[in-house]
Amino acid sequence: MANDIRISIINPLTNPLWDNYVSAQKESSLYHYSYWINVISETYLYKPMCIIAENSRKKILGGIVLSIISNKLTKKKIVSMPLSDYCNILSDKKDVISRLIEYVLDYADRNRFTFVEIRTRNQSLIRGIPAFKESPIIFKNHILPLESPLEQIYMNFHKNYIKRNIVKAEKSSLVIRQISGEEDMKVFYRLHVMTRKKHGLPPQPFLFFRNIRSNLLVENCFSGLIAFDEGRPAAAIILAEYKDTLYYLYGGSDPHLLTKRPNHLLLWTAIKTAHYKGLKKFDFGRTSPENKGLLDFKRRWGTEENDIIHYQYTKNPKKQSLITRKIRTNQFTFKILRRLPAFVLRAFGFIIYRYIK
Repeated sequence: MANDIRISIINPLTNPLWDNYVSAQKESSLYHYSYWINVISETYLYKPMCIIAENSRKKILGGIVLSIISNKLTKKKIVSMPLSDYCNILSDKKDVISRLIEYVLDYADRNRFTFVEIRTRNQSLIRGIPAFKESPIIFKNHILPLESPLEQIYMNFHKNYIKRNIVKAEKSSLVIRQISGEEDMKVFYRLHVMTRKKHGLPPQPFLFFRNIRSNLLVENCFSGLIAFDEGRPAAAIILAEYKDTLYYLYGGSDPHLLTKRPNHLLLWTAIKTAHYKGLKKFDFGRTSPENKGLLDFKRRWGTEENDIIHYQYTKNPKKQSLITRKIRTNQFTFKILRRLPAFVLRAFGFIIYRYIK
C-alpha cells in the first residue's frame, strides 16, 4: 500500500479536487472547506495549501489542509488550521497519515519552518507518531445531537441553568431577528467587543467577521441572530451550516442586559431552527479548559464532550508549548486589557491576531 502512495501539494482555493474530496469525507468539517480557508487567507494573509495522498489511479486517499504563517515578528510556522476549532487529517488509514505527516515535516525542514501544529478530534490516528508531542492543554468541543424529538432534546437541558433561563427569556421583552446586512454585522461586532473586553481579551478585527459573512453567504451557509430588548441590542451570535451540522462560531452580549438571558434565547432559537431543517448536530465550538464557567454552560445543554488535541512539532523539544505560554500570558494580562477603552482593545486585536494562531 505504502509504495502506491503519491504525495502532492494543491491550492484549495483554486483546485476543485479538494472541496470534492472534503464533501465526501465523514470526518470533514466546516474548517476543511475552501470558503472557510479563504476567510483565514483574506483576513490574515496566511498562505493556504493542501497536501494530498493519491494512489496510482489518482484517487485521493487522504489530505491535510495547512496555513503557512510567516512574518517579521514570529518564526515561520505551519498550522492546521489557525483560528479554527479543529481540523482533522482526512484519512482513516494509518499508513496514509504517516506519509502525509512525513511530507509535512520534510517540507517544514526544507523551508526552515520551526513549528508545526495539527488540531484534531481524532487523536487515535496521529497519536504515537514520534515527531509530534501532545500539548498539555486539552481543549474541549461540545456537540448537541439533534436526531431526537425536539421535546426530548429540551428535556435533557439542565432544569435550573438552562430550561429556567429559556422560559425567563421567552417571557421577557426580548425580540429575535436575523442578521441581514452590514449594519447588523456592526451591531454584532459592538456586542462582541463588549464581551471580549469583559473577559480581558482582544477582539478579532471586524474584517474577519465581514469575511466570514461574505464567504459563507456565497455557499448559503451563513446565518446570524440578534436579540433586542425594547430596541436595544442585547446579544448576537453568528452561525455556519455545513453538511449535517450547525456551528456556533462567535457571540457577543451587552453585560448590562444579561439578566434577561438573551444568550439562552438565541441558542435555543438556533437549535430549534437546526432541528427543523433536519440537521443532526449543533456544534458549540471549542472551549479552553481554563474557562470553567463556559465549560459548565455548554455541558448543561445536554451535549457530548470531545477532546481537541493540539499536536506540535518543534526543532527545540525543550521549547514550551505556545498554547501553554499564551494561556499563562492571558492570566497575567487580562486584568489590564479589561481596563482599556474599546477602541484601543479593537486596535490591539487588529494587530495581535495577525501574529498568533
